[in-house]
Amino acid sequence: MSGKRIVVLHALRSDSRATTINHAACFGRYINDYEVEYINIFGLMPAHLQSEVVIVTYELASLRHLPIWKELVRRMEPLLKNSSLRILMPQDDYSISDPLDEFTVNHDFDYVFTPLTRDLEQIYPKSVKRGIKFEEAFTGYFENSDWFNLQKFSKPFSERSVDLGQRVRYLPPQLGESAARKGKLAVQFGREASKVGFSCDVSTREEDAFVGDAWWQFLGNTRFTISRRGGASLADPTGRLADKVRRYLLRHPEVTMEELSNRVTLKGGREGDFSAISPRLFEAAALGVCQILEPDEYVDGFEPWIHYIPLESDFSNINKVFDAMRDIDRCEEIVKSSQQLLLESGDFTYSAFVQKFRDITGIEANVEGSHSFSDSSEDFDDIVIRKTDALAWVQDYVLRAYLKRKIGPAISALEKKEFLVLHKQDVAWGQHAQAQSESVIRWLKAFQNDELLLESFLIPWRTMSSLIAK
Repeated sequence: MSGKRIVVLHALRSDSRATTINHAACFGRYINDYEVEYINIFGLMPAHLQSEVVIVTYELASLRHLPIWKELVRRMEPLLKNSSLRILMPQDDYSISDPLDEFTVNHDFDYVFTPLTRDLEQIYPKSVKRGIKFEEAFTGYFENSDWFNLQKFSKPFSERSVDLGQRVRYLPPQLGESAARKGKLAVQFGREASKVGFSCDVSTREEDAFVGDAWWQFLGNTRFTISRRGGASLADPTGRLADKVRRYLLRHPEVTMEELSNRVTLKGGREGDFSAISPRLFEAAALGVCQILEPDEYVDGFEPWIHYIPLESDFSNINKVFDAMRDIDRCEEIVKSSQQLLLESGDFTYSAFVQKFRDITGIEANVEGSHSFSDSSEDFDDIVIRKTDALAWVQDYVLRAYLKRKIGPAISALEKKEFLVLHKQDVAWGQHAQAQSESVIRWLKAFQNDELLLESFLIPWRTMSSLIAK
């Protein structure tokens, strides 16, 4: 490939989680020989931009459940058409999968990088038939710097006060029996471990979830955690199963997830193994937790009794697991081995993923290229970063101008160093609007020229440049 630009289409918001931001940002951080242009779907869309590669990130693909999905696809179309290589990076593919399959086929995607590796023909029947290539991409990766920063939470293994700790939630029944398996596994094993004297802190209750550093403190004081591959065993192609569950919950808000599974009949889903590896595999290793897992395929070289303690799904070897848990020296060796494979090897960092991504897709080194990392809407950052209440006022002003059909007069007034008052609250902002007239005019014109969606003024979207340091 000889192109010099890679476009990353995203939908990052001011409240996006750090893992979501890092997943999208890895291309700008680790592709150093191309211009990497980030474009927020709710920001400005440079329709005629030519690129060698377009990447659609998972938080953008996740908007397929919204009524405006077709409009978002329409906004992406010119950029997809002007690209030589198109790559989709979805997650939770099993939810509302039909629009995802149609999007992939209708716009000639070359690759789909997904956490799912099994029974993909149930989720992407058209894409599989078309011959679109599927590759594995984890839901998150772990940087060595993250490992270093978390060590302050990690206690020596022998000094930890919690033997078995876990926080997991029951997934809704429209995702199939497997979706609830992780929660049931944790609760049942925790119950059995408590009976033989282990100190257990296992919960599936939402109110017991840890937020922020509290999660790292919890892991750093826990010797063992119990888990398995997460995901679904039932795909919901159109979202109708989820709607059925939501309607039942509205009528019966007191029902538990287990009761719900028994009461709601779910027909029309597609069965399969839609499980994936959780980032907690790396989090537990980073905090020195010995992992008890159902035997399965996790990552290459990750072996039972070497990197984790295997617990058979029918609990037939539970006493052997308990014996291993009592052998502190052996468990510390298992933790050390898991850290060597998952963390010290560097094979599961974002930089390693980006290199693998390039190798698979054929994005060759651009020896004459120079690194550039930008966002098409970063001109708006002056308002966004300096004063969020100013941004809110600008958005409100543009909406009022649109609803009152006054965008043209509002622009003309500002160009004349004047200000058109549309509502009493504008009076207080008049001086600010004139001082920032170029920015306000840019917002007005972008809306006037259909470069922004109505939702762009309602959703707290952000540019990549405002979310991470360049």
